[in-house]
Order: sequence, then C-alpha cells, then structure tokens
Amino acid sequence: MKVSIIIPVYNVASYIEACIQSVFNQTYKNIEIIIVDDCGTDNSMEIIEKIISVYKGSFIIQILHHNQNQGLSAARNTGISHATGEYLYFLDSDDTISVDCITLLTAPILKGNNVDFVIADYQVIGATKVYPPLLLNDGIITENSNIINSYCQKRWYPMAVNKLIKKDFIIQNKLFFKEGLLHEDELWSFLLASSAKSMYVIKDKTYFYYIRNNSITTHITRRNLEAIATIIKEIRQIITDHKIVTNYHTYCLIEELKISSFIKKYKCNCRFNLYDIYKTIYFKNRITDITFRTLIKHPNKFLWEVQYHLPVKLGYYYCISLTKLFLFYKGSKIS
Repeated sequence: MKVSIIIPVYNVASYIEACIQSVFNQTYKNIEIIIVDDCGTDNSMEIIEKIISVYKGSFIIQILHHNQNQGLSAARNTGISHATGEYLYFLDSDDTISVDCITLLTAPILKGNNVDFVIADYQVIGATKVYPPLLLNDGIITENSNIINSYCQKRWYPMAVNKLIKKDFIIQNKLFFKEGLLHEDELWSFLLASSAKSMYVIKDKTYFYYIRNNSITTHITRRNLEAIATIIKEIRQIITDHKIVTNYHTYCLIEELKISSFIKKYKCNCRFNLYDIYKTIYFKNRITDITFRTLIKHPNKFLWEVQYHLPVKLGYYYCISLTKLFLFYKGSKIS
C-alpha cells in the first residue's frame, strides 16, 4: 500500500531539512513524497534540491511548482490532485514526524481495518498555551454520528496533519481545502468528520508540531477574524447539506468559535468594528433547535444565548459586554 506524504513549502529554510530528513528516515518503505513549491522568497527549494540530490533511498519524490504564491490550501490541493498513493498524509514543512509514524498509521489498515482515516497523537514544541489533545481511546470508531459528536466535543484535534486518509474517500467527498482562507483546518476537519463513517485512533505521538513566533496563527488580525466568520457560515451550511442531527455539541462548536473570536479581539487589542461580521454571519448562522431545558443546564451558554433574542445591535453590545466581563473575571482569577 503506497502512502503519499504531501509537504507544502513556503519560506521554511530554517526548518525544511529536518522535515524532509524525518520522512527519509521512515521505517515504512512504500512512500511517495510530494513537495509543493508555493513560491516563497527564501532558499527553501534550493535546500530541498540539495538534499534530494544526495538521497540514495527508494522513495518516489515529486516536486510540483506553483506559478505564484497561492497559500497552504492550494498547495495541499495540488498535492492531492497529483498523489498516486492509496492513502494521503499531510505534513507541514516546519514540523517533523517520528521514524515509525507511517508504519504505525498503516498498521490498522494492513490488518484489515478498511477505515476512512487513521489519526494519531502529536507533541507540541514551543507553545505557551495548551493545544487540543487527542482524547479518544485506541481502536476503531464507526458510524458518522459517533465521529461528528467526538469532533464537536473536541476529543480529536482540528489540524489536518497527522492523519492518514484514504484518497478515494477524499475525492468522493470533495475533501479539498478552501483556498484563500486562514484557519482552513477548522473547516476541513469539520467536513472530514461530517463525511467519515469510520476512523481508527492510535495513541502514539507520531508528529512533532512546532510553534513559531512568526507563524500566521500567532498574530491575530482583521483577516483572521473574518476567516472565522466564513468558517462559521460554511460549517452551518455543511450541517444543512449533510443533514447532520444538531445537538448540544454541534451548537457549542459554532458558538465557541464566535466566543473565541470576540475574546481574541480584545486580548490582541484589534481596533476595528466587528459589528458587520456579527450582523451578517454570527447573528444569522446559529443553531436554533436547542431546547430551553438544555440551555438552562449550562448557565454560561444560557447567558451567551440571550443575545440572539435581542435586537441585533443590542445583541452585539451585549456580546461585547460578556467578552469584557469574561476577560475581567479571568484576569482577576489569575491575579
């Protein structure tokens, strides 16, 4: 069984050699490496060409070039369209994988588990905050309702990396990344969870996820918050298109994305008005069939829900006030 490892490359000269070498060191031997050059401005590709020129292994290596910078989503999509492996694996070019990564992820499939995707745990390096852990137990999970509920409960992480995914499943379900969008993994992983009927969980840490100070996800701008608004709208549409039975967990997923964006606005001191986003996206794209009895059991969610029963302008200021109150309370708890 061939596995295609897709590595988008853009301005990662300091990290790319470690990334590529971690792939060369894999104990699993039927691997195709797909490197997508997304037109960076540093010498990343020169480093890659030098590494490949002295490579003596048996892995197939494809180097694909974009004519201009198109972003991470487009680079991954290019990799998907050119991959010849039965299963695909996304690896970011500033991260690394364990030597037995692909061996461990392919093991359940080679033992006869015909699953849509396999997920393993990961280790975060260089972070000052907690990243979403893998909370599921080892083994197979079947039925889409179990998969989507576990995702909405944040029992598995939204990053696209460190998942071995059947290529036919990706093509049939049109699991391509939305281009031109920041935080694209949030949307893609929800679509993955909405489409999959089976997944296999491995608790081994097979991926080393490095947090860089200059990463686009560590700086919050207006574009970041607009991207979250787009993701909320798209997730709401996926729920409708896939006829997903909405429950408290899917409700929380959407509303917590909204909460986090307002919190980031104040924590990062972004000085612009969110009202237009709130009015056109946040206020309209919500789950309305959560019962009062359910909400009353969760006071924090009940307080948040009140905004939607007010006129939109008043709801906006109510939302901002809740955000300030949360930050004040959090600050007082820390001090």
